[in-house]
Amino acid sequence: MADDVASSLQKGLRTRLRAFAGVAAEGVLSIRDQPAQNVALPYLRFGRMDIDQDHTDTGRHYIVTFVIEAHTRPARGGKVEAQRILGAVVTALERAEDQIPVTGYDLSAMNFLTSDVRRQDDGKTHIGEAVFEARLDASDF
Repeated sequence: MADDVASSLQKGLRTRLRAFAGVAAEGVLSIRDQPAQNVALPYLRFGRMDIDQDHTDTGRHYIVTFVIEAHTRPARGGKVEAQRILGAVVTALERAEDQIPVTGYDLSAMNFLTSDVRRQDDGKTHIGEAVFEARLDASDF
């Protein structure tokens, strides 16, 4: 059975981010869906994913708005570290449609929308969020 659009996109994003040297160069230790209690920092996490679907005479189309979170540690700069990691994530993903394998769908657009970094309630760690929009077309229509 083929994966749904969200699962297929997330697998492709994980593959691209793991393979992109700029993300590794920023010290990202892992890419998580749900991190363990004491996961080592810094890491990336898949955040919110919103899916809109449209059926036309030419097929099924999806617009997926999603968030990649960068969780950072205070000892390496916190906010600055989060900004640098998000910069690498944007470089890895923006307009990289042909570099992101999405099984069962044609990824026709990958656009960066916005980002922000904020300090957490503990006063030490930071979370940065980069928001993207992807357009996918079902390849089985």
